[in-house]
Amino acid sequence: MECTPFPSDLLDAQTSWITVYEALARPCPTRATALRRHLIRLSAQVYFHPYWARPAAGGRPELLLAARAQHHRQEVTAA
Repeated sequence: MECTPFPSDLLDAQTSWITVYEALARPCPTRATALRRHLIRLSAQVYFHPYWARPAAGGRPELLLAARAQHHRQEVTAA
């Protein structure tokens, strides 16, 4: 497992955000309203996470890169 400076709950929320966004981006997604609501909740969870209040917090681009790497590992494991 890769070590990141981000708390696991923040990284998991961003990874879930990517998964839900991809599901919503598919043509004619099922349960589109539920997916949109879930995406909004995850967005708020990521944006308002207490981690960002830290003075030396890493940046959002780094979080996105770490989450994409985790998402890719999950897809490879699931396949």
